[in-house]
Amino acid sequence: MKIALFIILGVLVAVILIILVAAFNTYRFNRKVEAEIDGILADQPRGDGEILTAVDIEHLPPVVQKHLRYSGAVGRPKMSSARVQQTGRIRTAAEQPWMEFTADEYYTTDPPHFLWQAKATFFGIPLTIRDRLIEGEGEILGKVAATIPVAVGSGPELTQGAMLRYLNEVMFFPSAFASESITWEAVDETSARSTFSDNGQQVSAMWYFDDDGRIVNMVGERYYSQPDGTYSMETWETPITDYAEFDGIRIPSAGVGIWKLDAGDFTYVEINIQEIEYNNPQRFE
Repeated sequence: MKIALFIILGVLVAVILIILVAAFNTYRFNRKVEAEIDGILADQPRGDGEILTAVDIEHLPPVVQKHLRYSGAVGRPKMSSARVQQTGRIRTAAEQPWMEFTADEYYTTDPPHFLWQAKATFFGIPLTIRDRLIEGEGEILGKVAATIPVAVGSGPELTQGAMLRYLNEVMFFPSAFASESITWEAVDETSARSTFSDNGQQVSAMWYFDDDGRIVNMVGERYYSQPDGTYSMETWETPITDYAEFDGIRIPSAGVGIWKLDAGDFTYVEINIQEIEYNNPQRFE
């Protein structure tokens, strides 16, 4: 009887210790990410500033000008920063189950930075993912219970992917289409090619629009992480599935991320924008 009691007490102590360690690691991980967010937002101007004018966009391909007018960005303050709240679902492989997530994301345009912090559950266990582009370097960090690393990466391949992600998500703060870090080349009436430059590096992608000037898709070549840890250059696209208006700005509000692989199309993420706010450079509480 005493042995059984000691075993039960031992199990309870172990469970309590695991809970305490997880709580401490969650606190430490959150403080680390919050410090990164504060760092990229620290020097950003607060409140409305310079207006985006027709002169500011006249050098852009006609279809991009059309999109900016459709979005309502022309005649409104330029977006030096943006903060976004999202919901969606994500998976790591076609045979893996989907994971529902919520996320906060922060962007700046000068310099171009983003940080995405998502929270999900994996078979009931909390999973936190942080993806970022800061000072021209991409990095991803994912941890189970803020303790066990499950996604850790940096280096040129991750940076290329993070830069392409930033270029893609400029659609959420469209005045940045006219920023100095992005150059454009006209292709035809419904498409254009963009190149994003940051810290001596470049990525490019094709944009496709409908007749009203709404973005339909963006397609680029991006490094894909293979199961064995190597990378291959694959076609990556982000079809838009819905639009919404936030504070007078019409932007894509829902879409998916698809890898075009030899084995077939792999849809790995679905994202819905719940809220977006411009020129308020502070963390969500």
